Amino acid sequence: MTTKLEAAVLAACLAAAAIGTLFAIPAVADSAQRPCGPSLIENGSFEHGAEPGSYTTLKAGSSAIDDWTITTGTVDIVGGLWPASDGERSVDLDGVSFGGISQSFKTEPDKTYVVTFDLAGNGYGLPAVKRMKVTAAGKSAQFTYDLHDRPTTNKGWQLDSWQFVAKDKSTTLEFDSLDTENGYFGPVLDNVRVRATCSS
Repeated sequence: MTTKLEAAVLAACLAAAAIGTLFAIPAVADSAQRPCGPSLIENGSFEHGAEPGSYTTLKAGSSAIDDWTITTGTVDIVGGLWPASDGERSVDLDGVSFGGISQSFKTEPDKTYVVTFDLAGNGYGLPAVKRMKVTAAGKSAQFTYDLHDRPTTNKGWQLDSWQFVAKDKSTTLEFDSLDTENGYFGPVLDNVRVRATCSS
């Protein structure tokens, strides 16, 4: 039988493991196209909306995260469970199922835009390699966060970037989990930014 002390120690170890997966030195973003100007994304760090506490699971259609739409499955809006990369909140794209989020914003047709975001992984459970997809203007790219590649002293947030060329005056940016195992411990997203590229 597990004693209360043993249970408390186990809980502390799990919390430490989760926090350990979310500290990092960000990677360098692709500089082939340099963005300029303000971000076109509202609430890119998920700081505005219903208070999540430690974390709250949200279903598709929920409006609990200001300016974002939960498009499929479920996601977790995470508060005190682990440190965010920017502010105090982040989004786990696996809530109790594989989920996705989106936001639409104004764009200029034929102009190139740069998407940057911080990616981590929920270290409480499998899969060890978290997979997600970003989509905009009919194009998409896949990104992974591999817990195996993170030494104990350097686990955490990685900075990723991607570019797209707008087709219309409004573009929808989507992030979707590509995990196929478990559905509870997914890729974790924070600090989403979209900026147009400089003309010079």
